[in-house]
Amino acid sequence: MKTLLQLTTIFFLVITTFTLNAQSYNSHQLPTPQNLSPLFIGSIAQSNIYYGATPAGSDSKPVVVFVHGFVDLANLWFLPGNDIYDEAYDAGYRTAWVAMTRGEGMWANGALLANMLEDITAHYGVDNVVIVAHSNGGKASEVAMFHHNKYDLVSRVISLGTPFRGTQLADLAETFWFNWLVDFIGLGGGTTTSTTYYMDGYARPILDNDPDNDPSKFINLGGKGYKNGSTITAPVMAVGGYYIKYAGGGSNDGVTPYYSSTRPGGTTYWSGYNVPYIDHIDIAMDYKVWDDVEPLISNAPGADTRLAVTETPEFAHKTLTSNYQLLNGENGSATFTIEGDAGKVALQLMHEDGDANFSVPNQRVLTSTYESEDAIKGFVTELSFESSADKGRHTLESDGGRFMGILAYEEGAVLNVSNGLDTKRAYTEGESVIFSARIDNVNMEQAIVKAYVRMTSTLDGKAVNNANNMELDFEYNGEEFILNKANLEAGIYNIMIEAKGRDFTRHVVSGFVVNQRTSKEIDTVLANEIQLSNFPNPVMDNTTIRLNVVEENATTIRIFDAIGQVIYEEVFDADLGQFDTTVNLNQLDTGIYILEATNGQQKATSKLIKI
Repeated sequence: MKTLLQLTTIFFLVITTFTLNAQSYNSHQLPTPQNLSPLFIGSIAQSNIYYGATPAGSDSKPVVVFVHGFVDLANLWFLPGNDIYDEAYDAGYRTAWVAMTRGEGMWANGALLANMLEDITAHYGVDNVVIVAHSNGGKASEVAMFHHNKYDLVSRVISLGTPFRGTQLADLAETFWFNWLVDFIGLGGGTTTSTTYYMDGYARPILDNDPDNDPSKFINLGGKGYKNGSTITAPVMAVGGYYIKYAGGGSNDGVTPYYSSTRPGGTTYWSGYNVPYIDHIDIAMDYKVWDDVEPLISNAPGADTRLAVTETPEFAHKTLTSNYQLLNGENGSATFTIEGDAGKVALQLMHEDGDANFSVPNQRVLTSTYESEDAIKGFVTELSFESSADKGRHTLESDGGRFMGILAYEEGAVLNVSNGLDTKRAYTEGESVIFSARIDNVNMEQAIVKAYVRMTSTLDGKAVNNANNMELDFEYNGEEFILNKANLEAGIYNIMIEAKGRDFTRHVVSGFVVNQRTSKEIDTVLANEIQLSNFPNPVMDNTTIRLNVVEENATTIRIFDAIGQVIYEEVFDADLGQFDTTVNLNQLDTGIYILEATNGQQKATSKLIKI
């Protein structure tokens, strides 16, 4: 029987995606947890700050800001069964729960969060806050802190399952075959900014090389239990986790690979045998993590001694290896071949219709799992075969519309793909993009290797509509297959590589960045936008305005009042890089003002609070 809670959970966490263009937000006061309606789940389409009730004696404790993940707009914190608001209130913390955008990604959410942090610190009259961030909320936090210069407003970030180096699940959703998965899984329109190649090839160099970068402020919690979820979303986490593992991501929580869950230079909280087997949803549930998170908020005696390591878990897979085939069931059917020496074959399916039935004509299906009537379990199906009994070419048919499948082989052909000694992620515009491929356990002379390449977004993560798919052939040189593609314009590219023989098919999904900068070393790139901040903020008299100047043009600073009138303007011939100037604001009335800086074609704004 489908319960109201099950349907609500699916609606907000898995199936439906709202894409917001909100650049403003509202503020709301929550009652105490015991007086909060059990039906309250927060905003579904509007950016908001929800201020928690203030417990007695909380002035001596830090303010905690809870930052949501990629798509849920703070809903997860308040769903029935998650009592994290109750726990925080009972522990004596003042709280704020932010709802930014659903699915727009790290840059849009980070810009909003930067402004929200100013309002939250002013609301509570504190210098800084502790952030508890789920999933992509950890990336939004680092964007707000280092890309928008709000690092002084945050004393610590405790991240829960944040994919700081992306996730192979986003790589898969960006392929031309599986774009529909973006909305189905709830990844939204900003999937590109969660891909492994976008994070490693573009975003990480910008954030990690920012002059204000301070990794020591990040304590990171990551899980490995993609098969061990306790909520009704567990089957979807399991399928996502199986794919991440097949795609070389290793241990994961169903969305975030464990190696990706620690910010470079940050502190890993769980490591070794202490890493819990919890999934991506459980890592945000109070009954799973609060006892670990609360001491990190309060700096309780002994809390820091529990930090096991202070280095990022390494991703050891320099070569992408595939013993799997992806099935594209967009039209309700897909063909596949089982090799005679493939051993056991596992098929994981994700489909839109929860009542869909699958059949392989004239073949026996040995097992079928997740047949429960629970609402979300109907969207995941697992089948298995034995190659000795089911050898040959088959057609999988569905009576419930489109689906995608991951067909993993125990043995047989293995596709190995590399594009440099260290999995090269970024190229300079004009530089040739080169991939090499080998196929083990087969006669490579009889194989064909193709690549399907598509520019998915601009460098800032904005989707490219109606992008053309390029079908490119690898050339066999007697030892390996080589793809050499030149003259690609700047942008973010997804690549799906397909190797086919008489009785096998294997796939690898990856991507790369073509950067428009002239330097071939992407890791020297700092932020590519003008940045603006002022401190202290709120301010009584003098404030220091800090700029990161990126163009050799005059820079203009203006201050606007509430009705848009310019009340201060000054032009500077600032050198490239960081530039500070001090402005006396004694003559200004108490209130909120807008600080604006223009440098060539670029503009940045920030909120200034006069007290």
